[in-house]
Amino acid sequence: MICLLEVVKNGDLQSKLIFEAGKCCDAMYKTPYGRMPFTFDTKQVSFKAEPDKMTVEVFYEIRNGGIKLSANRTVLEITPL
Repeated sequence: MICLLEVVKNGDLQSKLIFEAGKCCDAMYKTPYGRMPFTFDTKQVSFKAEPDKMTVEVFYEIRNGGIKLSANRTVLEITPL
């Protein structure tokens, strides 16, 4: 099963990221000061569905010019309104 998460940001900072385990996503952040290239190296994506919520967890590294800038973990909890 393929676990994939797509994140789109709009506004002053714009980007489109695709997180898929074992794959890299090149993204260009558009800021008021210009464009900045980054590579997102996804290590793991997991989804957990429960009756009252869904949890998405992503582990990834951010790189620029081949240099590792950070290691990250993002957790999203989605609940009904």
